[in-house]
Amino acid sequence: MDSDAVAFAHAQALLADVPEAVFVREDLRDPAAVLADPDVKSLLDFTRPIGVLLFSVLHFVSDEDDPKGIFAAYREATVPGSYLAITHGTADYRPEEAKAARTVYSRSSHQVTSRSLESVRDLFDGYELIDPGLTDAILWRPDPQGPPDPLGGDVARYSLYGAVGRKL
Repeated sequence: MDSDAVAFAHAQALLADVPEAVFVREDLRDPAAVLADPDVKSLLDFTRPIGVLLFSVLHFVSDEDDPKGIFAAYREATVPGSYLAITHGTADYRPEEAKAARTVYSRSSHQVTSRSLESVRDLFDGYELIDPGLTDAILWRPDPQGPPDPLGGDVARYSLYGAVGRKL
């Protein structure tokens, strides 16, 4: 899902031969439009548990866009046992760098809103966080057999929280 025309065209080309996937040109901040999209409705069975994946997009949802309301709309559209998985940028570790990033993004089509650990946790109303809960994204079940972290495991260099919640 993306509202950008170039991203949409590219994704449609990538998914042209993948019948189990669709890419819709909607804005995640408008859950009613996303959930009403004919492609979404034809692919997802909302009477069964589904997963909602929101990776590296929530920091583009401003407080004025009502992120709690957006989460609530997607939560209410799913049945118990459904999952929500997210990553979210934060300024908790490097506030000056985050401020500089906000300045750069202020001149773009999408502004950036960094949130604290507690602010991100507040978005999970109605979900039970799966172990290890809301934590630094690189610490959320890392693969011990995987390649070494190119940033040396420095959570401040990532400045990204991650969590998976199960709808109660």
